[in-house]
Amino acid sequence: MVYSCGTKSTAVTPFKLLPKETMQAVLQEFITIEAAQQHSHAQNMHTAFPKESLYRNALLKNKITKKEWVENWNYYSQDPTKMVVIYEKILLTMTTKPSS
Repeated sequence: MVYSCGTKSTAVTPFKLLPKETMQAVLQEFITIEAAQQHSHAQNMHTAFPKESLYRNALLKNKITKKEWVENWNYYSQDPTKMVVIYEKILLTMTTKPSS
């Protein structure tokens, strides 16, 4: 994912600790963006996919910066049980959400 960090760090609490619900909301948007990009590639759409701007919009919508997202991603990633809860809620939301 574009807004994640590949380096392992200690679980330092971010200055602005995001609630699990915010992490879930942003991560769910990121997952949806990735799925849409994969779908556009699978459909052989030859238009540029605006992934970066969609990521920025997801962060702006939730009133967080990229730096805050990365710090919180690193923090939550240090505790797999927290991440499992977030991902399970996303899965439940996405599988029970009616199609548009």
